[in-house]
Amino acid sequence: MPPKRSVSLVADPQSFIRANTRLRSVPLVPEIAIFLADESVPLWQQTEDEMNEAGLPPPFWAFAWAGGQALARYVLDHPDTVRDRHVLDIASGSGLVGIAAMKAGGSG
Repeated sequence: MPPKRSVSLVADPQSFIRANTRLRSVPLVPEIAIFLADESVPLWQQTEDEMNEAGLPPPFWAFAWAGGQALARYVLDHPDTVRDRHVLDIASGSGLVGIAAMKAGGSG
């Protein structure tokens, strides 16, 4: 079995993301706009079909997951939880919570 290819072999990941998402406000956090996919199934399938050989993970980055939206809303509504603190948003998919933390006064 050949080894999986590294992510660096993808020709242009930024073009792929921009072609399959659009900049729009997040439903529960409308003050933040990020690049989101309109529908999950077609993008998931395209990622598997076109990029699976490159060893890329599923496109978790293309969606504002419900838990992330709820946490981002909480952070923006309660900025004292992050203000003047270092915030690390690990494996967050879209980065929505990290963006909310920055807007609420946290730093990276």
